[in-house]
Amino acid sequence: MNNVGMERTKIDPLWIVLVIGIVVFAGIALLVKQERITWLDTSFFQLFSWVDDRHIPLFEGFSVLGSLPVIVTLTLLLIGYLVIVRKDTLGGLLVFAVVGGGNLLLDFIKEQMGRERPDISLIAEDGLAFPSGHAMIGIIIYGFLAYFVGRSIQSQKIRISIVLLCSVLALLAGISRFALAVHFPSDVIAGYALGLALFAWSVRIHKRAHGKFQRAVQEK
Repeated sequence: MNNVGMERTKIDPLWIVLVIGIVVFAGIALLVKQERITWLDTSFFQLFSWVDDRHIPLFEGFSVLGSLPVIVTLTLLLIGYLVIVRKDTLGGLLVFAVVGGGNLLLDFIKEQMGRERPDISLIAEDGLAFPSGHAMIGIIIYGFLAYFVGRSIQSQKIRISIVLLCSVLALLAGISRFALAVHFPSDVIAGYALGLALFAWSVRIHKRAHGKFQRAVQEK
């Protein structure tokens, strides 16, 4: 009886990730609006003060990981893999909706926040700053790659390797943005937080729907 009660009150870790992501994003957004985030941005900029013109090609290469062409290519490849190979139409639709919807949400938030980019950038970049699209969408698409590809692999070591690789790629895509000073560090951290929240929400939807589908098949 006690075990049943404990199972019923067990909190889904995805909910925890979702809530933390939203809280962190909202907190940073509030501080940005109030112009009380300078301490964080200054600290990170000082940490990467060694980056100069010699390092631009390296960080531009990392930045490409979160660029629009790469994101679009990875999204289409993942959707094709899910729909054609895995026969997971729901997964394909979810990836399309969240990546596409995430970009629309990103543009909306940028317009509402209206934060200009740093004036110390090492390369030219247009548009508003908050939050970082490379960080936000990067977390979503590389998170999806780790989740959906990992589900089809039996070896735990390979699954862990895929998760670690995708995590590093997502982190590099975001870090490169404030290393090149085209974003404030708080833009990138907020992007990570919101992207992680959307990813957790999406995975939860997929797991619940997939579970219901499996139960329906078993009942037949």
